[in-house]
Amino acid sequence: MSLINQMLNELERRGAGGLPDEQAVRAVPVARQRRVGLVLVGGLALLVLAVAGWRYYAAPVHEATPEIVPPPTAVPLPSPPVSVAHSAVAARVEKAASAKTPPAKVAQPAPKQEVAAKQKSAVKSVAQAVPVKPVTPPPKPEVPPAPQSIAEAPVKQITPQQQADHEYRQAVLAMQQGHVAEALAGYESALRLDAGQEGARRALVGWLLENKRHDDAERLLQEGVKLNPKHTGFAMLLARLQVEHNDLPQALATLHAALPYAKQQADYQAFMAALLQRGDRHAEAIPYYQAALQLAPDTALWLMGLGISLQATQRSADAREVFRRAAALHGLAPELQAFVEQRLKELSP
Repeated sequence: MSLINQMLNELERRGAGGLPDEQAVRAVPVARQRRVGLVLVGGLALLVLAVAGWRYYAAPVHEATPEIVPPPTAVPLPSPPVSVAHSAVAARVEKAASAKTPPAKVAQPAPKQEVAAKQKSAVKSVAQAVPVKPVTPPPKPEVPPAPQSIAEAPVKQITPQQQADHEYRQAVLAMQQGHVAEALAGYESALRLDAGQEGARRALVGWLLENKRHDDAERLLQEGVKLNPKHTGFAMLLARLQVEHNDLPQALATLHAALPYAKQQADYQAFMAALLQRGDRHAEAIPYYQAALQLAPDTALWLMGLGISLQATQRSADAREVFRRAAALHGLAPELQAFVEQRLKELSP
């Protein structure tokens, strides 16, 4: 209201200012009086409209619209126009009154719906700029699996056989370096881990035989033959020990048990024949000598053994021919060579 009073005072000064006192009270013609009255009335009307528009235009937006909670990220909203200074408004009103032009249209504030739409669009753009992980419902409870080992990757287990092989190799190395006690302990450890470790058993039996511990060697060989009947080497060595103990029947039984696995072994066949010959079982010994000589025809010792059994069974001609072949090979020891030549003289016609 102070602004209106100021503008009215300004208009009164302009209408009456600058005139002498005597002219101020001078009578004005009726026509001019009406014209001046119309101008004043029109000016006042324009002034009232301008002031009312300025007050509406200058009012802050938040007074007319409900309070809106800003989004987490500040979004700049259009700020209200800057209020015009009182002097500038007065100048515009004076110019409009003098020119008698209609007042300029005052920019109306955006409707409430448009402000709300802009606000929602800003919040949406901010929400899209922030990455949000999708929320998934919790899985259904399951029965926990059986406890597993800590390590995910399965650890390769060492079998007893592999450990026994390792012990055997270490024992061989210790024996080569002269550590006999350590080597023997290694052989025994390998056999405890794997009774079928034939290398450790063979090495231990050999050491026992060298040191005249025949009983311990025989025990180890019997275990080896029982575990593996196909091991013809253990069977031959065990039979030899049994013969030394004058247990010929047991030695023949040992050889006979492994005989099916020694059909292609000439020395096994010849050893079987020699044991039968030693028991005066010459007729049974001949086939085994012949089987051995088929695999190794030029073995003078086996020819001599075959000749002895042939002569014992009254097959003199066959015996003479076999003795001749054995003597021609010159593969016998001197005393055995002399024995063969003596038999040839006896069998000569």
